[in-house]
Amino acid sequence: MVASSSSVTHIARAVGRQEKIAVKVVRQRLRSYPVDGGALRGKLWFGINPMEASRAGRPRQTRAGVSVAGRRYQGAFYKKVYGNQADIWIRTASKHFNPADYPDSDITSQTGPSSGFVGENSDRFPLAKAKISLDAVRPHFEAWSRKADAQLLHVLKQELNFELQKYLKGASRV
Repeated sequence: MVASSSSVTHIARAVGRQEKIAVKVVRQRLRSYPVDGGALRGKLWFGINPMEASRAGRPRQTRAGVSVAGRRYQGAFYKKVYGNQADIWIRTASKHFNPADYPDSDITSQTGPSSGFVGENSDRFPLAKAKISLDAVRPHFEAWSRKADAQLLHVLKQELNFELQKYLKGASRV
């Protein structure tokens, strides 16, 4: 299957609309590339692993929590905690933390011997990172993959017909 940039764009728009995620972020998870062994083959790859909620749009810190792309994370905060990029985090000891609301989040915890830092095992840790599950967008990807296959077949038929007509017209002149 060869995926055109048109099908990538359509997939990105459909996924962005359904999950209320910026299309730019969805496009970063889509890849189309040719496959060795033939010019008429290619692959379309879509990363459906959960994505950080902070990438879905512009996070806004409020007194109640964080909101981003129409989602509200009550009791959460937007800050650099681990790594060099800010993310949306919530303390698992918070009264607002509900594991069902953070189904695909990484829950960090201190394991092993204590380093002696008092705050390490306090109520402040562990933290859960807010993530958005993309499992529900699989049907969009599969539907557009089928459309890309159908479009490729249509174009191949047109090209074959063109070459056949060109050959038949040339044969009548001989």
